Amino acid sequence: MTDRPVIALDVMGGDSGPAVVVAAAEIAQERYPRLAFRLYGDEAAIRAELTRAPRVASNSVVVHSPDVILGTDKPSAAIRRARTTSMGMGVAAIKAGEAQAMVSAGNTGASAANAIPTEAQVSLDFRLVPGQTPAEVRRKVEGFLSGRGWTIIGETPDLAARAAHPRLIRLEWEMGYPALRADMTTPAARAVLAAASAAAGQPVAVIPMMGGSVPIYMFDAAYGVPVIGLPIANHDNSQHAANENLRLQNLWDAVGVYAAMLSGLAW
Repeated sequence: MTDRPVIALDVMGGDSGPAVVVAAAEIAQERYPRLAFRLYGDEAAIRAELTRAPRVASNSVVVHSPDVILGTDKPSAAIRRARTTSMGMGVAAIKAGEAQAMVSAGNTGASAANAIPTEAQVSLDFRLVPGQTPAEVRRKVEGFLSGRGWTIIGETPDLAARAAHPRLIRLEWEMGYPALRADMTTPAARAVLAAASAAAGQPVAVIPMMGGSVPIYMFDAAYGVPVIGLPIANHDNSQHAANENLRLQNLWDAVGVYAAMLSGLAW
């Protein structure tokens, strides 16, 4: 097959998968006899379809791929699994010189659809600092957009709205909360640091602002007492992401630290 043009086929692509893709390859093989194929996907499903496609069966190599990219997959998930998917392995075949072209049928979700989109979506996450409120951030964002000619709406626009406004943007705001920064120079804060350091056997790290958000401001607003976060996670725990983890040693260390908080904390 090395002296013939080879096409890598993502047989799991499209709405109907192997049934349609293999049948289409059979038509192409009839019209262009010099073609050869590398078929990527579920091997059992591919070989079942090859019984009805004798031309492709005699001019193809079947390569089993244990995974596929679904129409619901996000691009980030597709990239992480690229090496094991029918699409990713087909693309890799070109890089390896095993094929001269690669075809994947239809919208694969993680890759671009073959149509001009009528809308674009973006998700923004605001991490507030002390002194900011969700309401004020919303006011400033909407003021910024309005000042640049955008018409802000809260529902999906109809044709009349699209025709009347050259720039439409639909905003969906989720509930947020203000930030809180504890004063680490207070007697309570110094007592927490002393107890934690004693339990850990070494000074503990003091971080003035967290990268994430937790609604601890409510305790400050309701009770007016010192609020200090004491996390136990390892620095590389991939929080709220793929492969989120907690090292067992961090758990055991945390038992000792919180025991020290309960038994030795005083100021």
